[in-house]
Order: sequence, then structure tokens, then C-alpha cells
Amino acid sequence: MTVTLPDTPATLRMSEEEVRLGLACSLFARGKVSSRVAADIAGVTYGRLLDALHERKIPYLTSEMLRQDIETLNRMFPGHPLPLPSA
Repeated sequence: MTVTLPDTPATLRMSEEEVRLGLACSLFARGKVSSRVAADIAGVTYGRLLDALHERKIPYLTSEMLRQDIETLNRMFPGHPLPLPSA
């Protein structure tokens, strides 16, 4: 897919990587793509995408995702249960 942006002062100051990364972060934040797909869209490593999400204060994990992960760990290691986050 090719996206053409108008030549405005704002877009002329942005690199292609900045535009792709911004789009990828926005799509991830809106729940349109997974983090792996967002990294592919941005053309960056998974770690770089996570850094960009952090810089933009976009949460990577929802509280429900964290709860599911902790429940899985507690089933795997019943002798060392972790507390579940409060709702």
C-alpha cells in the first residue's frame, strides 16, 4: 500500500520512519493491529516499537492482559502464587 501525504510544513519536517512509526502506534493504540504487525508496518524492530509506545504513553498491556498472564503463571507455578491486580 502506498500513502501519499500533502507537502505541508509539518509533513516536510518528518522522516518516512517517523510517519510510519506514528501510524503504527496509532493503529496499535486503537486496537486495529497487534504489536507485531505494528512493528512490521513501522519497519522497525519489536523493541523499537515498544520504546515508541512508551514514549507516546500508549500502554502495551491492558489490565485484562496482565490478569490473564498472572493467572497463567499461577497455574504453572502453584507453589508461588502472584497476587492479581485489583480491578
